[in-house]
Amino acid sequence: MAFTRSDYTLNANFTQTSLKDAIKTAFNAMPNHVLVQDTTSSTDLLLIYLVTLNASKVCGKSYLKIRVTNTFSVRQQLLATWDIATKTGTLASTESSAITFINTSPIQLISLVKNPEYHFLALSQNSTFLLAGCLYPENRPSWWNEDAHYYIFHNDGSTTNIFKNWYTVIQSPFNISPGIYTTDWGDLRLSNVNPETNKRAAISGMSFYSSSQGDAGRTSNELISVAALGQTRFEQIVVTPGVEEYLLIIPNSGAMTLRSI
Repeated sequence: MAFTRSDYTLNANFTQTSLKDAIKTAFNAMPNHVLVQDTTSSTDLLLIYLVTLNASKVCGKSYLKIRVTNTFSVRQQLLATWDIATKTGTLASTESSAITFINTSPIQLISLVKNPEYHFLALSQNSTFLLAGCLYPENRPSWWNEDAHYYIFHNDGSTTNIFKNWYTVIQSPFNISPGIYTTDWGDLRLSNVNPETNKRAAISGMSFYSSSQGDAGRTSNELISVAALGQTRFEQIVVTPGVEEYLLIIPNSGAMTLRSI
């Protein structure tokens, strides 16, 4: 099943509040996301969403925290619980790297949802890019107990290792660097056109790995990694017109690409 797409625009000369509200509008429209708090913390604006992707399991839900600073940086984090009164949570994931926007230019926001596997919000402004939201890989290991361990991921947001590093709530089956995982996205070995075929290599389905204790499952084949260095952000990759097409999220080595048809 391809994703559902919704497009939004935040006009130039936005404020910290209007940036937060644009993100809020997009997330409010996503399935399985319930806004539990829209609040402040010092000079930051916070959005807290309860994300439920497997209601039958104790750990089938997480709280997604979106933090917008007064310098227009956006960061995200997952938590096991959230206390509205104290504005704090438990078992917090590693917070993503800060991505900072400039309020004199507009921001393009694109919601990309394939429920329940991913609920992404892409924020794009010139060379600045953030992929907010959660990934719930379709092929969880058979031994992974969702009544004991969380399986909802967010990406690091780093501009140097885009989509390679992913984080979960730190209640993990792995005891070395719990809650920190890597994938094949961002792999420098997938950069350029194959000189023999004159085509760009693509790998279907991304595996997730713990730091040193084995694999942590795999996405569906509708999430792929493409040798896309030098291509264009949000470029449509057509395999068979109207039958099999993909959306390139950001042009880099081992680029995340999502099936759109």
